[in-house]
Amino acid sequence: MMRRFAVLLLASCLGLLGGCGAGASGGQQDQMGDQTVQGDAKDLAPADLAGDALPGQDGVQPPNDGGLQDGLPDVPQEAQSQDGVPSPDLGPDGNWTDLSPDAPQPDTGSDLTGLDSAPDEASPTDTPCVPDCEGRVCGDNGCGGSCGLCEGGCTCSAQGQCQGACIGPVDDFVAVGEGPFQMGCNEGVDSSCENDELPYHEVYLAAFQINRNEITVGEYARCLNAKVCSAPSCDWGNGLAAAQPVRCVSWNQARAYCTWRSARLCTEAEWEKASRGTQGALYPWGNANPTCALAVMGGPGGVCGNEGPANVCSKPAGNSPYGVCDLAGNLWEWVNDYYLWNYYESATYQNPQGPTTGGDRVIRGGNLWDQASAMRASDRYFKAPATQAADL
Repeated sequence: MMRRFAVLLLASCLGLLGGCGAGASGGQQDQMGDQTVQGDAKDLAPADLAGDALPGQDGVQPPNDGGLQDGLPDVPQEAQSQDGVPSPDLGPDGNWTDLSPDAPQPDTGSDLTGLDSAPDEASPTDTPCVPDCEGRVCGDNGCGGSCGLCEGGCTCSAQGQCQGACIGPVDDFVAVGEGPFQMGCNEGVDSSCENDELPYHEVYLAAFQINRNEITVGEYARCLNAKVCSAPSCDWGNGLAAAQPVRCVSWNQARAYCTWRSARLCTEAEWEKASRGTQGALYPWGNANPTCALAVMGGPGGVCGNEGPANVCSKPAGNSPYGVCDLAGNLWEWVNDYYLWNYYESATYQNPQGPTTGGDRVIRGGNLWDQASAMRASDRYFKAPATQAADL
C-alpha cells in the first residue's frame, strides 16, 4: 500500500507517498516555501603549466633517468684504477663497495633456491562469480546475467538505471493553487459515504506542488544508490520495470525518500484537493463510474485482470483536474497525517495538519485489486507506519 508517498517540499507535495512517490506522490516547494537548490558538481580544470621552470634552471639539475641529455646517451662508467681493476664504488646502502672480482660478496640473507618451482597464482576463473544488482534495476549483474529489463522505449544506463520517456522526468511537479475546496464525502453525488468521511466541509489551503506521478522503481533506486533509502520488503531486485510504482515501502521509508528529495509527505487535505479539485468531484476524473480505462483497479469480479501494478501514468483519462496520475487505483498512497475516524468534526479550516498524536497513518487512493468504492476521492483508510504491503 504505498503509491505516491504524499510528499511536499516543505510547502508542496511530492509523489511517492501520497504526495511523494513510489506508489506515492510528492511535492516540491512553491514560492511560499524555502526552496532548496542543489548545485551540480563541477569538473576541476587542469592546472596551467605555462611559466613553469624548465629542468636545469636555477641551478637545479634533473635526475639521470637513462634518457638523452645534451644530445648524448647516458652511459654508465666505471672508475678505473691505473692497473685496470675496478675501483670501489658506492653500494645501494651508501657504503663503499669493492667491485673487484675477488672481493667477498655480502650475504643478502635470501635463499634464492627453488624460485622456479614456486606454485602458480590461482587463476581468477577459480573464484565463483557473485551476481551484484544492488542499486541497479537493469543491465548486467557482473556475471553475464541480467538485473532486469527496461520497458516502454527506455534504455539502460551504465549505472543500471532505466532512462527515457518510460519513467517520466524526475521532479515533474504539478502546481495546485491557493484557495478553498470541499473535503469529505459529497452526499449530493455519493451514496457510499463512510462515517470517517463526514462532515463534508470547506478547507482553505496554501499553494503547493505535487509530483505528477507515483514514485517509480527507477526513481527510488537512486535513493538506494545514495545509501539513504532502504530496500522495499518485496519484489526488489526481481527485474521490476523501472516505470512501475515502487511498493512494499513503509511510511517511515516513504518519509526518508521525501527528505532525501528535500520534500515532505502531503497532508491528507493536500492529497484530496490534488485528487478532486475544487468542485467536490466524486473521482479524480469527475463523477462517471470507474472503469478499467480510467484506473488500475480490480473492477467487478476482477475484470480488469491486474496481476501487478501498472507503469505510472498508464491511464491518462483518469488523471485529476491538475493532471496528476493514478490518484485512484494502482497502489495506496501514504500521507503525513495520523488517522482519527472523527477528525473532520474538529479539523481546522486553514491548512489542517491532521491529529497531533496517534498510531496509524492515513493511506489514500485505493489499489489495483480494489473495487469502485475505494476509487472515491474522499475514501480514507489507515495502516501502521511500519506496514510494508504489496498494494501499498
